[in-house]
Amino acid sequence: MAQKKENKKILIIGGGFGGIETALRLNAILPYGRTEVILLSDKHHFEYTPALYRVVTGKSPLEVCVPLKDIFDGTRIKVVTDVVSEIDLKNSVVIGTKKTKYQYDYLIVALGSESAFFGIPGLEKNAFGFKNITQALKLKEHLHTIVEEHVHMPKNETNKALHVDIVGAGPAGVELAGELSLYAKTLAEHHKVNPSEIKIDLIEASPRLVPMMPESVSQKISLRLKDLGVHLMVQTKVQSTDGNIIAFENGSMSSQTLIWTAGVKPHHLYKDTVGWEVAKNGRIIVDEFLRAKGYLNVFVIGDGAETRFSGTAQTALHDASYVARTIKKIEQTGKPHLPYYPAQSAYILPVGPGWALFTYKNFSISGRIVWWMRELVELRFFLSILPIAKAWRAWRSGMTLSEDCPTCESGSNNA
Repeated sequence: MAQKKENKKILIIGGGFGGIETALRLNAILPYGRTEVILLSDKHHFEYTPALYRVVTGKSPLEVCVPLKDIFDGTRIKVVTDVVSEIDLKNSVVIGTKKTKYQYDYLIVALGSESAFFGIPGLEKNAFGFKNITQALKLKEHLHTIVEEHVHMPKNETNKALHVDIVGAGPAGVELAGELSLYAKTLAEHHKVNPSEIKIDLIEASPRLVPMMPESVSQKISLRLKDLGVHLMVQTKVQSTDGNIIAFENGSMSSQTLIWTAGVKPHHLYKDTVGWEVAKNGRIIVDEFLRAKGYLNVFVIGDGAETRFSGTAQTALHDASYVARTIKKIEQTGKPHLPYYPAQSAYILPVGPGWALFTYKNFSISGRIVWWMRELVELRFFLSILPIAKAWRAWRSGMTLSEDCPTCESGSNNA
């Protein structure tokens, strides 16, 4: 009697954009009964990071935190919550924090990125991060605290207390600055503070904002932020911070709120794993099929892959779709799909409520209609990962106030 073959194990590590998209695609296109797909994530939920700035400014965190159970309910995807401590490429095994071993026939690595502080003294300890929901909620609480305590401070302390400095004028920094400029006025109104006393700086080391985009786009965004009252500081490098003073190359200023959005680096496991080739920027060298160089069954996608447009959610989704099709092709024919091609992403960048800018290559358009385009793009994404009712609920949460500050709750109710 012939021995029954075991199902091939496809292991995905990382529950971000790339990881969940790969799992959903594999579930849709691979035949049942031949493969087992496991998603290994360090969280029970997926974090929709493009909406983090809305959480900071009083909107519901339900848009950002989407339970993995809701995403994969009714599929064959097995979700395991564990933190990866080691990737053993030689033995085709991933090891979790409790020494749990996860064997694989195919491995898709989608671990994303981490904050990078570039060795700047005091930054990691004293700056507020902006990479996940925990950091966003911590920042929101801090903003309420400094405004609430403002009335009890000596006048010479108010400038330092109500000075908010966002470092990094990439998309995340620009989105946060635009939203905070109006949210600060709401906070001031609820807490009986003069709105002019809350100052928001956007600090960028490069000569212009969003330096990865065309100069004409930078100019439009700069004008919009200035209209919103944001003070722009370009060609300004942070040298150090102690939580009260920010030092620059040519001076310093008082601030108790430094928000760091300026640097990211690939997840530390990319560098720590033995066997594959790591580029100078910390990303993994991949072949023409997005496989780690030298490994026929290990794929690297999203922020960790050394590809042309790596570093955006759109690229992670593009990579995920490609890898799923490639694994299907290998299972069917023994050979990969057509070679990978990088796809340049379009950006829709909201800058304050009701205004956004769309840019693709050298084309751009801005205004309220683009802001609604962004909202529809987000709704479409939620519909791609959730049932209709849950997708609608998650999307609507981004427009729902969720204040746990008693003063602000009272102010909102009286408005």
